[in-house]
Amino acid sequence: MRGHEQPRTGFRAFLRTRAARRLMTAGTLGVSGLLVWQSTAASFTASTTNPSNSMTAGTVTISDNDSGTALFTTTGMVPGATGNNCILVTYSGTATSTIKLYTANYLATDGAADGATLPTWLKMNIQVGTGTCGAPIGLTDVTAASPGDTFTTISAKTSFANGYGTGWTAATAGNTRVFKFTYTLDSSTPNTSTGDNITTDFVWTATNN
Repeated sequence: MRGHEQPRTGFRAFLRTRAARRLMTAGTLGVSGLLVWQSTAASFTASTTNPSNSMTAGTVTISDNDSGTALFTTTGMVPGATGNNCILVTYSGTATSTIKLYTANYLATDGAADGATLPTWLKMNIQVGTGTCGAPIGLTDVTAASPGDTFTTISAKTSFANGYGTGWTAATAGNTRVFKFTYTLDSSTPNTSTGDNITTDFVWTATNN
C-alpha cells in the first residue's frame, strides 16, 4: 500500500500546482483589467471661462427744451402775417435711432360758421440744423421750402410711419438738432377764414435703427 501512496501524493501536488497556476492567471487578468479600467477613467483636462455675461436692452430717449410751453400762441393773424420760433431737441438714448416729426391732437375749428378754411391758407415752414436756436447752423427744409406746407398737408402727418423725415437718421446719445418753425398766413386768405382756429401738437419720435 505504501508503494502506491507516492504517486497519489505527486498527483495531488500536480493538481495543486495547476490550481495555483489558474488562480495566478485569473489574478493576473483581474489586475490587468483593473489597470486598464483605471487608465481609461483617468483623463487630462483643461478649461477656460468667459465670466459675468450680462445683456441689457438699449434705450430710446428724446426730449426738448420747451419746458412744456407751446411754440406758438398766436392770435389776431391777418393775411400776410408771419412769425417764427425755435426748439432744441436732444437725443439721449443708447440705441442709434432715426427721428421723425409729425402732428397729434390736431383740431381745426370754424370761427365764422362757413367751414374751416384756415388750414388751406396757413402755411408752416419747418427747418432743421445744428448749433443753437440763437445761432443755428446749416438749416435745411423738413417741409416744402418757404413758405412751407399748408396745415392741410401738415395735419396728415400723424405717425412715425408717415411723418416728416428730418435727416436725423443715426442719432446717438448727446446729439442735438435745432428745429425752426416759421408760419405764414397767405396774403390771399379769404374772409371765410375769419375767426378760424388751429391747435396741434408737434411730436418728435425716435425709433431705433
